[in-house]
Amino acid sequence: MGAWGPGLYSNDYALDLKPMVRALLRLPLEPEAIVARLVDHWPESNDAENEDHTTFWLVIADMFTKAGLANARVTETVRNIVRTGADTCMMRELDMAPRDIAKRERMVAAMLAALEQPASADTKPRKVISKPQPLLFAPGDIFTFPTANNMAKNPYFPPGYYASSWKDDGWHGGIVLLARHAFDYFAWYGVLYTTRSFATKPTLDEALGADVAYLWHFGTAKKSTLNALESETIGKIEIHPSHLDDLGPALKAGENAAASESRLSFSYRPDFKDTRLMRALGEPEVR
Repeated sequence: MGAWGPGLYSNDYALDLKPMVRALLRLPLEPEAIVARLVDHWPESNDAENEDHTTFWLVIADMFTKAGLANARVTETVRNIVRTGADTCMMRELDMAPRDIAKRERMVAAMLAALEQPASADTKPRKVISKPQPLLFAPGDIFTFPTANNMAKNPYFPPGYYASSWKDDGWHGGIVLLARHAFDYFAWYGVLYTTRSFATKPTLDEALGADVAYLWHFGTAKKSTLNALESETIGKIEIHPSHLDDLGPALKAGENAAASESRLSFSYRPDFKDTRLMRALGEPEVR
């Protein structure tokens, strides 16, 4: 992905990785288990020829140090990066300026020195979540929500914001294809939305007859957000397994959304051409 400066987070890859490391640091896991999950999610971590390999380990080292955590694998990997000059070689291949390379070398050397320092007894324990987040939807749930001018309410506006200005003029709906936990703790959802608006709140049968845009939306949701949107689950169907083939990319996208706390958007695509009846998601997919 390249870099636009010598800083550790001066590239897209590091900025994508950072929220996932931060999320995993919130879990009640030992450092070794956190590293194992990160390595599993980011396979380039094991490929020394990959341009993001050194950045992966340096980001983890930086965030572990700031969290007061130590891990032998992380320390030894950074030690090897410094010894072999692997990060410097990669930055040269990415055409980083010599002055910036020198700055980055000093930064990486300081990072290794910090890693090799014994942990301070004054370091505050990191805050972790104690149990998995509840799943607010289940696969097959069909929900609806009111709209005005084809827009859902903004759930982040203060209570009472829409008291006088909001006038329902339609309803949209969606169907949940996936409701899962990322890393066993963070709830996330994969959703499809209807391609048109209903004039009034739809019944379950009306919703089942609607087209949905086969365009996945991934994100998290809070109960307070769903309440603010006036979202209501009106029924469910059994999703046929044939609609859930090859879930690898979807699962990774869901995990990324959960780690970055990306909220589930409530939107629809009236112009989207790859549509199918919501009811058909309960039947075998025709290929």
